[in-house]
Amino acid sequence: MQLAERHRASIDTYFTCTYDRHVLLGRMYVADDAFRCHYDDIAPGLSTWLTIAIKENARHHGIDPGQTL
Repeated sequence: MQLAERHRASIDTYFTCTYDRHVLLGRMYVADDAFRCHYDDIAPGLSTWLTIAIKENARHHGIDPGQTL
């Protein structure tokens, strides 16, 4: 969760990144080929791992990732 929170905070320097918005970005990291390749080139499976970490961090802060649209 600490890494997911650091990731969210880094995005928050450019625009407000709520936990809901972070979940949506996480979905994009696995759904969009360019983002998936970017993260998976760093480490195989990183896009999926980061997305899971983002969802768990959101849950920790009271957000249900399944309800985020």
